[in-house]
Amino acid sequence: MLEPIAILKENITSVIHDLGDVMVYMISPGIVVSEYYKDVVLDLALAKEINSVVAKLGNGKAYPQLFLACPGQSVTKEVRDWSATEVSNQY
Repeated sequence: MLEPIAILKENITSVIHDLGDVMVYMISPGIVVSEYYKDVVLDLALAKEINSVVAKLGNGKAYPQLFLACPGQSVTKEVRDWSATEVSNQY
């Protein structure tokens, strides 16, 4: 597992969920962080898994989110379309 970026490390307030291509965790004062690894292709299955983890971290409540992209990261059209739906934006 990679480590969260140093500047955020001391502010982590939750378990770090390592999903293989992305780490998802919460920092103080209540911001959900999605930190992506190098050369990630964000497909619909991973996007939905991240959404599920975000729901658990926030106990079903919406929180601001910080997306830390990486060099080489790309997103499928399917994810771009899904991310515009109400379901994907409830947390």
